[in-house]
Amino acid sequence: MGTTLLLMALASVARAQDAPPTESPEETTPEVAEEEAPRTPVLVSIRGIAETWSDPGIGTVYASGGLLGGIGVVVPLFGPLRLDVEAAYRRMYTDDGAETPNDSLRMEVLPVSFVVEYVLSNDDSPVEGFVGLGPSFAGYREHHPPDETGLGLTRGAKFSLEPRAGLRFDTGLVQARMAPTSPVQGVDVEIYGARRLQLPGGTGFDLDAWRGGVGLAFRI
Repeated sequence: MGTTLLLMALASVARAQDAPPTESPEETTPEVAEEEAPRTPVLVSIRGIAETWSDPGIGTVYASGGLLGGIGVVVPLFGPLRLDVEAAYRRMYTDDGAETPNDSLRMEVLPVSFVVEYVLSNDDSPVEGFVGLGPSFAGYREHHPPDETGLGLTRGAKFSLEPRAGLRFDTGLVQARMAPTSPVQGVDVEIYGARRLQLPGGTGFDLDAWRGGVGLAFRI
């Protein structure tokens, strides 16, 4: 009897030594995935731009101002800075814009600007403001009767500095959750006012101008 009790005691000790140690379950902390900042979209805008020109010669022969058709591409740089590249075009005639076979004078204007914008935005608001400054140049070409040299064409370009300020409004026409595969992320209406300040010096037309633009911008 004593021997049996001794053997049972030894067996219990052996089982206790062979049993794997009980480990308390480790607390697993779920890894919080860092959310990537949303990509700033590129804006492609179709614009109507009104200009008033300072040169009295343009106003006397053609008009003191006009409406230009243009296109703008706004590319994000870094942080709140964006680059707005814009090109516009206008053709004018001597008879208030009505082209006739007898037109002997016509003028074409092609302003191009590269404006760096600082964007003032709020995630809770569909409206963002912007102010910008950048170089601009206005190319021109005038067809006229041949002068004493026999040339009937005058052309050139005027370099300028353009300050600009405006607003963009999200129309809400495109919702990402409703069209997740659409390349267009949104549609904005934009308005701005600007001043083209022609650099002093040189000859030819004075294309210094006040500018106002309205556009429909597609976020891509």
